[in-house]
Amino acid sequence: MIRFVSALLVALAAARCSSGPSSEEVTLDLFSRIAFLFEHYNGALGNQDPLRLEGVTSELRRVVLAHYPRVLEGLSSADPVIRADAAFALGFSKERGAAGPLAAAASDPESPVRSNAIASLGMLGFEEVPTEPFAKAVVQSAHGVAITSATLRDGTGDQEKDWAAAEVRTGARHLARPAIRAHAPSPFDYAGRTRVFIVTDIDRNSVASVSAAYRELILAAGGGTLGLFTAIQRLRRVYDKIAPALDEAGVPLLAQHVDNMNLTSLIDIFRSERDTCLLGTDAVRDGVDVPGASLRLIVFDRVPWPRPTILHRERRKAFGGAAYDDMIARLRMKQAYGRLIRRADDFGVFVMLDRMLPSRLLGALPPGVAVERTGLADTIAKTRAFLAERMGNP
Repeated sequence: MIRFVSALLVALAAARCSSGPSSEEVTLDLFSRIAFLFEHYNGALGNQDPLRLEGVTSELRRVVLAHYPRVLEGLSSADPVIRADAAFALGFSKERGAAGPLAAAASDPESPVRSNAIASLGMLGFEEVPTEPFAKAVVQSAHGVAITSATLRDGTGDQEKDWAAAEVRTGARHLARPAIRAHAPSPFDYAGRTRVFIVTDIDRNSVASVSAAYRELILAAGGGTLGLFTAIQRLRRVYDKIAPALDEAGVPLLAQHVDNMNLTSLIDIFRSERDTCLLGTDAVRDGVDVPGASLRLIVFDRVPWPRPTILHRERRKAFGGAAYDDMIARLRMKQAYGRLIRRADDFGVFVMLDRMLPSRLLGALPPGVAVERTGLADTIAKTRAFLAERMGNP
């Protein structure tokens, strides 16, 4: 991807007038490049293509740093399209000097400019900027804002810390008045209708062992399984190993990043066919709503720690170091577990194949949910028995 983009930019540069471009032509050419990269950046995000995303991100940062003053000037352009592209591009600069102009752009009369500016302030990753523009540009201008989520608070067990984390993440700490905190207990019987197992006797780094665990757990459940992965390559390798056995057993298997269908179609099939299984990554973990027996087993390949990207490293410095990593992992586990119970009569089993899961992350689970650390054979037997009982008496 880097070679392709670089070659295209060289071609664009070679096409300039040999007499030398005017200042206006240079600006238009620069923002044409940024618009082109913006399109491909969004495409890579939408397709969850990390290699392509890395290539486009690298090229964006190179272009922005090479033309930083001119990109910064773009925020003052009379053309709202250029302002929006400049607001987008400055998030890749990692320049503290961009924070002030971006904060001002967060109040731009044009919505695309405001949205890009707020997103870029978050991407800069500096302690004082990620959520402050949202609080000032969106929340302060409203008569009132309700921010609700089942995963709003952290799960450390310390109520004050958990609420403080929510206020940091939402920008509420930047408001003139403190936010009103409210918590409504869930009406669902998580403890009675779910089981949670951490498998202790498989090597998470062995594709053969992980694949065997997925295969046997899926067969024990009779399908209806959501398999979650923290890496696309590992998902594909496991898929290749388990697909023949599941096909022979008559259990349909779908996979994000493997099947030539968009994610919405994959989820629709998974939801409508009770015994179909689906393997996926982040978007599946956070965005699947499948009530009923079509989703009765979730298997997670390993603890969903955040990747050590440049952006994450900056946020980590600002938000508490290792404690920030723990918070992200807990929130991701909350999202994953939350796929099981979407209505009062739902039920299911949640299995983590990573024995390295630290106990401090178990605050991601609802109160009262028991966690059993046990071997794979015991997990398979207990999963089969629990689901058989529930399928007979849902």
